[in-house]
Amino acid sequence: MFYKERIEKISDYIRSNKKLLFFIVIGCIYVFMFILNYLTPHLADDFVYSGSKNILEVFKNEYYQYMHWGGRSVVHSIARTFLMLPKIWFNLINPLVYILLTLLIYIFSTSKEKELSITRYIFINILIWLFMPRYGQTILWLVGASNYLWGTTIILSFLVPYYCFIVFDKFNNKNKLMPVFMLILGVIAGWCNENTSGGSVLLVIAFLLISYIYKKQITLWMITGLFGNIIGLAVMIFSPGNNSRANQVEDLPFLSKIATNLIAVSENIKNDSMPLIIIFLILFIITLFTNKDKLMNVFSAVFTLASLATLYVLVLSPVGIGQGGRSFFGGTIFLIIACSQCFSINLLEKKRGTTLVPIILLSILFFQIIISVPLGFIDIYRNSFLLKERNNYVISQKEQSNINPTVSLIDPQPRTKYPASAGLEDLNNNDSNWINKPYAKRFNIETVRSVSRNDWDRIYKNGNPELMNILSLEQYLSKLNEKEYFVVFSGYGNLESLFSENEKVLYDKLGLESNLLKDDSSYIGVIDNGNKIVEQASNEFLEFTLDVSEQKITIDASMGFYDNQNFSKIIFNDYDYSKNRPGLNIVVFDKNEGKIIDRIIFETVNDEVVGNR
Repeated sequence: MFYKERIEKISDYIRSNKKLLFFIVIGCIYVFMFILNYLTPHLADDFVYSGSKNILEVFKNEYYQYMHWGGRSVVHSIARTFLMLPKIWFNLINPLVYILLTLLIYIFSTSKEKELSITRYIFINILIWLFMPRYGQTILWLVGASNYLWGTTIILSFLVPYYCFIVFDKFNNKNKLMPVFMLILGVIAGWCNENTSGGSVLLVIAFLLISYIYKKQITLWMITGLFGNIIGLAVMIFSPGNNSRANQVEDLPFLSKIATNLIAVSENIKNDSMPLIIIFLILFIITLFTNKDKLMNVFSAVFTLASLATLYVLVLSPVGIGQGGRSFFGGTIFLIIACSQCFSINLLEKKRGTTLVPIILLSILFFQIIISVPLGFIDIYRNSFLLKERNNYVISQKEQSNINPTVSLIDPQPRTKYPASAGLEDLNNNDSNWINKPYAKRFNIETVRSVSRNDWDRIYKNGNPELMNILSLEQYLSKLNEKEYFVVFSGYGNLESLFSENEKVLYDKLGLESNLLKDDSSYIGVIDNGNKIVEQASNEFLEFTLDVSEQKITIDASMGFYDNQNFSKIIFNDYDYSKNRPGLNIVVFDKNEGKIIDRIIFETVNDEVVGNR
């Protein structure tokens, strides 16, 4: 009896303070999303789109992109604008846009009974957290969120007047500015994202049909909105940049490309969207037999069809869809709206069976949330720590005059979909890579390259900044001549071709013999404080071992007829520091501190001798 009274008191308090509790829930979600955004640093395309110094440059850069790469001018302008500002501004505003998205979904799932439902709002957020593919990429990552979270929010903001007009008799034709406003908003919404904006056109057409059937009325602003939406979509799709980008991909026969994309889309729906589809079907079937307000059934069916159309239109994508993910955002949101509408209908029905199903469903999802939220948060935090460590290392190296730093790959990789870097391409060992170059520009350094976490911890984390800054063979040999180092050399291939006459002189100054370096040969050498320990050259296998400062060192080099006979090894205590590629591998060891302070290979790339780490 006591517990029953307590439950009744709690229920009465919730009913009488529902608006306050609703805003408390929104506030808690905002704080949570702010923390996640704060823990998400700039990544990948953020470095590519940064560099604009003012709004004029934003439009100038977007015009260039529109003409040469892609037509998403609205969302990319948003991204470029935020990239001009300190990241804190995006961290503060992006959660507000997420809140707006969830409230728009809430509105779309509200029928004529307008009583606040905290349960339904929580249900919406749970569905997004659990079933949104590439959560971090589309909601937390700056460029990704600008494209998908912001773009979809703009689209839903454009669609909501249609829904409110049909369901709540709002936005009547008395406001003379409404047709102009909807025309402009339609253009903007159509210019956001190819497949989701295309889905918005389908939804507007469906809303017009529903309005005509149920209300016998179609207002002028509804027509101008559709017209603007089509214009925006056409301007985006037929941009010269989209055509240029399509021409850069593999030219497969049309039917072959369609078949490949169809299989890929279906696979991604099976892997990512099937639980959400099952939830919808369970709730929708119940509403078909119990709900008296058939209009909401129609809306949920329309949003589901729009979701499938938004996803399957990707089969026409000229660049393919890869692992799906980000391009599924809009379609997933449409499906979440359909699920929320059916969920709302079942909660409003007072019959035991219809109310019980959503409560059981919510309980199951809640237990899943209890597990996935901590796992996702830990994954985001760990990933944030590794990326911050990398950025701080680059800044530290720059302060020590190393403007060609070598950083670590992100390891371990994200284990969930919640970190923004999950599935994103990272910096690699090629300093000309499409991410490496803008990353270097962002930090005002010359080049950057990445190596395995193991190599970075062993070599570059506490290496010598002066040596690690050098990529020129001549400059490197000059630096080695300035101080007395313990240096190990191992190489194979066309070694003589690596050296100019001046570099041979510098090599001889080290105490070695440049005349031993021949093409199509193998070579090993060791110097200690200017004294030669060993130097050998051959057309076959070479090996030398020695012990230095508690380090057992083994040096191998081989040049043979078969590929497996060509290798280079510089092993310190069972760890191979050689890059094991044709060229001259160099490892510099500090005997006093007992550690490797640099590792580099000089090799021929495109007829040019370059240093790589």
